Amino acid sequence: MPESSDLARRTQSGIQIRPTGLRLRWDLTELATADGHISRGSFTATARALPDPNEIKMLEEALLGSRPTVTAADVVSHFAEAILAAARKYSREMDAQRLLGDDAKQNLASILMESAGAVAFSCGIEILQPAQVDLDCPTLQRQQFEEMDRRPPSAAPPTRSISFAAPRNSSASSKPSALRLRIYPPARS
Repeated sequence: MPESSDLARRTQSGIQIRPTGLRLRWDLTELATADGHISRGSFTATARALPDPNEIKMLEEALLGSRPTVTAADVVSHFAEAILAAARKYSREMDAQRLLGDDAKQNLASILMESAGAVAFSCGIEILQPAQVDLDCPTLQRQQFEEMDRRPPSAAPPTRSISFAAPRNSSASSKPSALRLRIYPPARS
């Protein structure tokens, strides 16, 4: 049986494949958006070697070659160009704020699954759900922080005063003493 990060291994008795799927992660870098921001993130899905003898032969030809194993890193590398190209094409079609939304990330996951499926068809592997896309956009975050810093501070809300008379103390003067408390809004940083 292949080791924990191996999808397939060549043995004396032939090629052994991992009986279960292997969870893989692809980095999505330099995703330029329609509004000029640069996003980044990751795509995760499960890869499984197909047990059919014809599929194992394609796996051997496409990925195993003369090597003893097909590792998770080998599969990630084999699929990376197609997945990244599809992600970059998709991100160019929308602004950063929309790209970071849940609907866009789900659509992107579907597109990346299709792209991976096209590659998988010729190498004896299938890419399975669950698929997930995680994205962030440092340039958009930086722009939002800069906009917040440039905003003029809003007029400070008025302070509130509360007055009450302290209880009389028989040993003190006959006049009640007053205590005034001013409440100020929190300071902005």
